[in-house]
Amino acid sequence: MAIAAESFAGRFLAAVSRRGPAFRPPQPARPRGETPPRAFIRRLNAIAASGARLRMCAKRLRAELVELPAEKRIKTRDALHELAYGITRFQVVIQRLILHADVVVEFDSMANSPGFARTNRVLGEDVRAHWDELREQVCGRFTELGASGVEAGLLALFSEVGDEVRMGLAMFRRERYVRLIGFSEAQSRLSAIQEVMDSVQRFIESAADDFSGADLTRVDPGTAYLAWLQWDEATRWRPDWEDRIRRMSVERAPGQYVIQPMDVEDRSGLLADA
Repeated sequence: MAIAAESFAGRFLAAVSRRGPAFRPPQPARPRGETPPRAFIRRLNAIAASGARLRMCAKRLRAELVELPAEKRIKTRDALHELAYGITRFQVVIQRLILHADVVVEFDSMANSPGFARTNRVLGEDVRAHWDELREQVCGRFTELGASGVEAGLLALFSEVGDEVRMGLAMFRRERYVRLIGFSEAQSRLSAIQEVMDSVQRFIESAADDFSGADLTRVDPGTAYLAWLQWDEATRWRPDWEDRIRRMSVERAPGQYVIQPMDVEDRSGLLADA
């Protein structure tokens, strides 16, 4: 006896039959070597975790700089300025590597070209060389200046950055990831480095130059490097230097001042009133 298609039983049997193995529509085959969604999510989580570690190291470093007494911080100004400049150079080569990946993502055919591999190798060596220079700038220098906590914070940050750089470069070298997530993963890791190092550079420069509200009564301005130092009405100087400091400063905003060097191109430390 035929079951009418309009009846409840007919609709039920039709639904069951479509769900049976023999009636399931063929599933599209996954391209060979494609990263499964679960593994892809794990990789995204790993990238997020690495970025969080970088930001945590940067946060600890900032705390060490903020807690550094003004008379010690003023001694580290030269070292901090050099470090900020080194970070700028490091960021430039990181950005070049990111742009290199952008071009390959846009023009997929370039990924397997000999020129890409050669440029990737050169950029990778450049990034590692700049990273090594940053570590050399830090090792031992801040401890000698009485800022061992700052040095430990910088080395911890650079250790995390080095791990991220190595991982990012490894992603570029894995050919089987080229058309999948290799470049996006490398870009994410390198972009995290760029973001964190940008914030690190800003607060290092601030620590080197901004002494608003600081107690500098125990600092001898005659021997300290003061060019471009920023101060305000709450900054405390040795009484015999207050008038001179004001004379050699320019007011950049109401109540905020910058000490001017004798020559803006000269880093000798000679001040406008010397």
